[in-house]
Amino acid sequence: MNPCHWMSGKEILIDDFPTLPIPLLFVFLTKVLVEKYQFDKDAIEKEHTLTYHSNWRVFFIGVVSLIVFMAVIFIQLLMMESLGIITLA
Repeated sequence: MNPCHWMSGKEILIDDFPTLPIPLLFVFLTKVLVEKYQFDKDAIEKEHTLTYHSNWRVFFIGVVSLIVFMAVIFIQLLMMESLGIITLA
């Protein structure tokens, strides 16, 4: 199957479409969202309802969340294989 086709067989991108604009768009949108919704340390210290957490705490919460997410996906894959929906090699 041609990588430019998806499910219905219709092209989603032309073959000679430049690949750089799409990642740049995602980077730009991510930057805008982070600047709009994420607090910096000064804003956290000024706001009485927020508490500042160390980078290590945030890192470990992220790692634990990643492990839990991967476990859930693994369990779902095993369930789908046991039901005969997919075949894992």
